[in-house]
Amino acid sequence: MAKKKTNPCSQSSGTVHPMPQNNIISSTQLRQQIEQNSLTCIDSKPGVYRWWFPEDLVKQIFEVLSNLKLPQHFKLQEMKIDRIVYVALYFGMSGDLGKRIRQHVKGPFSSSTLRRTLRAILAHDVRNGKRASEIVNDCINKCYWQWDTTVNEEAAKKIEKGELCQQNFAYPLNIQGNHTVLPTDWLTNLKRLRKTMK
Repeated sequence: MAKKKTNPCSQSSGTVHPMPQNNIISSTQLRQQIEQNSLTCIDSKPGVYRWWFPEDLVKQIFEVLSNLKLPQHFKLQEMKIDRIVYVALYFGMSGDLGKRIRQHVKGPFSSSTLRRTLRAILAHDVRNGKRASEIVNDCINKCYWQWDTTVNEEAAKKIEKGELCQQNFAYPLNIQGNHTVLPTDWLTNLKRLRKTMK
């Protein structure tokens, strides 16, 4: 008799995690602090984070994905920063937020699934690694990063699981463990697209 597949979200609260309003910074500020070795907004603490993308960049990303005929009927979180609409496309956790943000902002593609996914979408026809990195950097430079520290890494993992299990909003750029309201075809095709970058 075949075993029933366990629901990965059965033990999760599946809720949107509220983050401190003051814990948000532009990627350009992050990059400057990283390059000057003065990353003052966070320490090497565990925690969770969201990446917020400007609305025009979101449209550009979705335009590429629409060419793959991926369904886009899902709700996204939005917020305004200086009268510009930003959309949360990615949620993550880390046992070391300082290390993780460095990987996202200027690390090699091998160190960041987000950077690999963005390369697959925005630089899928660029074979020069340096040029592809520049394209992804230009994208990330337009974004904001929001974070919240946790007491330990296990707490961060629990929050991430709940966030990716909730059914209020989707995170279109998350692949692993993503059980939000995204259609299955979206994740399948996004995985296939990213594999072409390996």
